[in-house]
Amino acid sequence: MKYHETYDFLFPKKRSKNVVGMINPLDKEEKTIIFSAHHDSAFEFNTFFYLKRFGQIIINVGYLAVGIVLIGIVVKFVFDLLNIQLTLLFFIFGVVFLCFTPIVLVYILFHSYKPVPGAFDNLSGVSIVLGIAKYLNDHKNDEHFPKKTRVLLISFAGEESGLRGAKRYVEGHFEEMKQNGTIIVNMDSIAKKDTLIIIDKESGIGAKHDPAIYEPIYEIAREMNSNAKKAALPFGATDAAAFSKKGIPAVSLSGLDLVSELVPYYHTRNDTPDVVEKEALGQTLELCLRYLQKIDAE
Repeated sequence: MKYHETYDFLFPKKRSKNVVGMINPLDKEEKTIIFSAHHDSAFEFNTFFYLKRFGQIIINVGYLAVGIVLIGIVVKFVFDLLNIQLTLLFFIFGVVFLCFTPIVLVYILFHSYKPVPGAFDNLSGVSIVLGIAKYLNDHKNDEHFPKKTRVLLISFAGEESGLRGAKRYVEGHFEEMKQNGTIIVNMDSIAKKDTLIIIDKESGIGAKHDPAIYEPIYEIAREMNSNAKKAALPFGATDAAAFSKKGIPAVSLSGLDLVSELVPYYHTRNDTPDVVEKEALGQTLELCLRYLQKIDAE
């Protein structure tokens, strides 16, 4: 839930790689911006494919139940220390929670071991990163090319297995990013035109993104698309969280609204290329390029 790596030693290890490209500015480098996405895809979430929105509700109930049980254990421990006996109350509490034990089965069968195609999550983001590279290459001899901003284009590995690619990058380049004033604009799950969420915080992992980054992006997005909005990611996480939690300014751009709906192609076999609209990719690409021009001019 919190993307810790405490129990990694219990599982087999696999090697994967981040892919990094660098574009230097025309003049002396004064700042660095990273545009990023991730190229791995998730195992299919059986719960979401078969139970759809109800499956999401069950998962949230499970999270809540774990919290309540932990609170109950602490309260029982304190009462025992104070020699306060509420045996009947805690017995009823236990019986009620026994009624929810079928949820455990849902968690056991939560995902398959077959990866989904991953067009929406997150080859859509990778295609935007590649689009930035192509645009800058096509305009390397005109006024649209950055004059003092170094651009890094990164496709992270291991996002679906705990942001591992992004975490390793932060560990290996932390001091460099701090010295260069690096900022990160991450793309994750873009599908439908005129649908864009600027993620200002990621509640599940406890990451708060920097308003100095997401507010200007939000303003540009609103100029382009009145439907653009700021919102928190209620559960899960994006690669931007690995940076923000270490104090590196970051933000994620997404087309995934986990609060109001659960799209049928999120972490299911339905995540195929046909769900990604070319116009949506173009809009997000334009937003990134406008933001790059803005910070390069500052």
